[in-house]
Amino acid sequence: MKNIVLFEHAGSSNHGCEAIIRSTARLLDSKNVKITLASFNPQEDFKYGIDKVCKIIPCADDKKNLRYYVSRLIIKFANNYTPYFRLSFKRFLNSVNQNNLYLSTGGDNYCYETKIKGCMFFNSEIKKRKGKTVLWCASIEPNLISKDKIRKDLCNYDLIVARETITYNALEENGIKNIILCPDPAFLLEKKDVSYPKNIESRGIVGINISPLILDVSENSKLAFENYKNLITHILSNTNYVISLIPHVMWDGGNDREIIDKLYREYSYSDRIYKVGDNDCMVLKGYISKCKYFIGARTHTTIAAYSCNIPTLVVGYSVKAKGIAKDLFGTYEKYVLPVQNLKRDDELIASFKWLVENEIKIKHKLSERISTYPDKYKDVITKLNNL
Repeated sequence: MKNIVLFEHAGSSNHGCEAIIRSTARLLDSKNVKITLASFNPQEDFKYGIDKVCKIIPCADDKKNLRYYVSRLIIKFANNYTPYFRLSFKRFLNSVNQNNLYLSTGGDNYCYETKIKGCMFFNSEIKKRKGKTVLWCASIEPNLISKDKIRKDLCNYDLIVARETITYNALEENGIKNIILCPDPAFLLEKKDVSYPKNIESRGIVGINISPLILDVSENSKLAFENYKNLITHILSNTNYVISLIPHVMWDGGNDREIIDKLYREYSYSDRIYKVGDNDCMVLKGYISKCKYFIGARTHTTIAAYSCNIPTLVVGYSVKAKGIAKDLFGTYEKYVLPVQNLKRDDELIASFKWLVENEIKIKHKLSERISTYPDKYKDVITKLNNL
């Protein structure tokens, strides 16, 4: 296999991004393969120890000269990002080597039109320099694939690795041939051994992750938050379980801890609410692995729970949530609660009750399905070796 350069990585304070990098490095690990991470936020990656699994280089140049500010004005007045991209990523682009394989790791970047311009730029510029490109761990909104510019860009990748069948089928339906289906590598993520206080772990734990993003996409953000509050009240009133609030993204403007703190304050009177602090994704998976049930908004919290054979409800808002659940269970109905479609303040309670009632069946399906994933990882490694 060629040496690997991972790019389109926004930083490890999003522990889902961190999980993809760690798991990819583990999957592709070989004495003969050098793995480099070109990061938009290398300081975050050093903070969480990514330098122990691969070399880290900055993707963007730090210099802000007159040309930089002119390029920002061109974005503002002409909606043209190319001068800005060429200037900001000049050092990375100059390092492109035809003997390297370039994996674009931003798994859901093609779900958001605001991020697609950057993806298309990198794909085009790397290909001009004779590098081979792979869209790695991809979920793509199907309605975007048929757009001419996006379809042309996707065809330009040497390989697209779709992590779920909704994306894979949409690519195939649009005539894109350079595709393979392979589960998110984060199913392979190792977990670190952690312990809750004894009085918590012995009672049984319901893990909950909530994201500011689901409030943003919900038609009624107050209703979404009320669903979480009502679920917690239901668990405290009708079970003996302890609730563990687990963050997964720590970025400004999308920090899970802010909304978790708000929830935590609502129930500060109870000794059955536990708040997990920030740590690397392996530690966070360790806390998730101790849960009896899990309700999560962030994709990689739910992948961590699935891979630990925990009955999991996804409070979802995109194709990736539906696609990953569909591939595990044959359907995403009941397993994903689309937050944008909430109409009542008790829908999360009803979904949690269904999860509890179907615990044994869910655990069996998870175990059965995930046992088939190693062969899929072998297939994708073979594909990469042949590029």
